[in-house]
Order: sequence, then C-alpha cells, then structure tokens
Amino acid sequence: MKTRREWAEAHLNWTYEDWASVLWTDLTWVEDGRHSREWVTRSVRTFLNKKVLI
Repeated sequence: MKTRREWAEAHLNWTYEDWASVLWTDLTWVEDGRHSREWVTRSVRTFLNKKVLI
C-alpha cells in the first residue's frame, strides 16, 4: 500500500496532457525479431468467457 500511495502522490498534480501521453491498454505485442506473440490480460471472472477469447 505504501508504494501505491507514493505513486499516487507523485502523480497527483499531473495535467490532462501528462495523462494523455500514457498508453492505456490491456493488449501487448511482444516481438523478439523471429517470432511474435500476443498477450492478453483479463480478470479471473472473464478467463474462459467465449466473448473475450482469441
């Protein structure tokens, strides 16, 4: 909890433009030059939900 609070306090005065520069996503592409892989994170409740499976 201390780390979260410190992070929140450090970003307390961020402007709209500061937050707009952050990439908000739950989809990440990882590529090492030979292969590519798609990673998706989702909550436990949606883990096997057919609507969110790739």
